[in-house]
Amino acid sequence: NGFEIQNLAINNPDKYTGLFGIANGASWPGLWINNLKLNNTRIQNSDTISGSLAGYAGCAIISGVESTGVNITDAKNATGGFIGQIGYETKILYSKVSGSLTTADSIKSAPEGGGSIGGMIGYAPGSPLEIAYSESNVSINAKWGNIGGLVGLAYGGPTKYLEIHDNIIKWNIRAKNNSGAVGGVLGNASYIRAKNNIAQASGNNKIIAEGSGTVTGIGGFVGQAGYSEFIQNKT
Repeated sequence: NGFEIQNLAINNPDKYTGLFGIANGASWPGLWINNLKLNNTRIQNSDTISGSLAGYAGCAIISGVESTGVNITDAKNATGGFIGQIGYETKILYSKVSGSLTTADSIKSAPEGGGSIGGMIGYAPGSPLEIAYSESNVSINAKWGNIGGLVGLAYGGPTKYLEIHDNIIKWNIRAKNNSGAVGGVLGNASYIRAKNNIAQASGNNKIIAEGSGTVTGIGGFVGQAGYSEFIQNKT
């Protein structure tokens, strides 16, 4: 509680890269990460499932964690500025991430993530999951995949939606030769309930899609969505 970690540098060619490679509780809530600060975390040359705090987090409550000055380069599949992939029964609450994320030239062939890059979370499959009362301000320069200012690829289930509410997202996304969906908050989303989120598209915050790729969807809030509810969000 209350600790700060500065100038963490990781050059790791393996999957599951971050301060914690895998942060997984045995049952909910099996793992708590609270009131931690990361400053100037640099990750390069990582494999799939990477983020400044954790590559993968599951059965966990992450609250009051702040990661600023993130710089991730040569990102592969399922990479987020904060966490690469979150798993079943995980909550991200009152947390912040800021910095920049640049992908490798081509997607790495892997089953995880389906090509997903997010400002906070790269890949968020399954439910119940919750992302709330948090802030994401990450510039993304990506050359493939589903790209979102908050989450790249997210889906819940038909009986329990993935809950995303009361977040603030600032986005600046450049998608080149992209073949996925691009959104200021969510790239590709299914079975999502998004409520009271604020997407601040002002000043230098923008989405640029360029090159020869075929973007399947592009939007200020969500690029492509199915079986989802969007309630009182602002863009």
